[in-house]
Amino acid sequence: MTEPLRLHAAGSLARAFARLDRAAGRRIEAAFGASGLLRTAIERGRAWDLFASADTGHPARLHRAGLGRLPRVLCHNEMCLILRSGLSGDDAAALLQRPDLRLGISTPGNDPSGDYALRVLERLDDIAPGAGAAARARALCLTGAPGLPGPPAGRSTYAWLMTSGAADLFLTYRTNAVVAQGDSPSLRVLELPEALSVRATYALTVCKDAAAAGLLADHLLSPEIQARLSEHGFQPAAAPQAQGSPA
Repeated sequence: MTEPLRLHAAGSLARAFARLDRAAGRRIEAAFGASGLLRTAIERGRAWDLFASADTGHPARLHRAGLGRLPRVLCHNEMCLILRSGLSGDDAAALLQRPDLRLGISTPGNDPSGDYALRVLERLDDIAPGAGAAARARALCLTGAPGLPGPPAGRSTYAWLMTSGAADLFLTYRTNAVVAQGDSPSLRVLELPEALSVRATYALTVCKDAAAAGLLADHLLSPEIQARLSEHGFQPAAAPQAQGSPA
């Protein structure tokens, strides 16, 4: 019997990668989570075949360590701001500066989403000196770390956090925000202005000892799967890159 391919991928890819084995023609064992935690598990000896990260830095680290092949860009995402129900205002920069609002982010280092959120707040300092540093100081790391509570089955993590009162604002990927709004339509989503805009670049690497995983990597970059990623709010791998990716 053919052994399954072990896919480790960023949690934000879970919906787009659902039923991937049907499209790939091979049984796939998928583990989704914070990219930094998955990379750490691989470094500690967890068996894997392909790793798809929400940044370029984690796959590059595996490559430098001699564990993975040269990374390839998979797709792109954008950061945006989720607002709790009833919160007024359309100026993302102004909302991020309000000290009375609880700002949620993912855990930097563990999850690229948290690193990208910090980059947004660094750019806020360019608009209002000191405002980004103040926002970083009060930001709450609500996802992307071991031991944090998770949502009930069937709920979006971000919708659950926002509707349960854990945060008033959440800086996260646009794809996460779309899912959260589908779960709880009363949530609002703000696109970030150009001065705060940060693009997330996703990349993949294949285990050097996993020959068959190279075919899976090619499949993920095929027009079929790139179209599926687009349907879920990602931008294709061929889209022009902007602003790099956190290491």
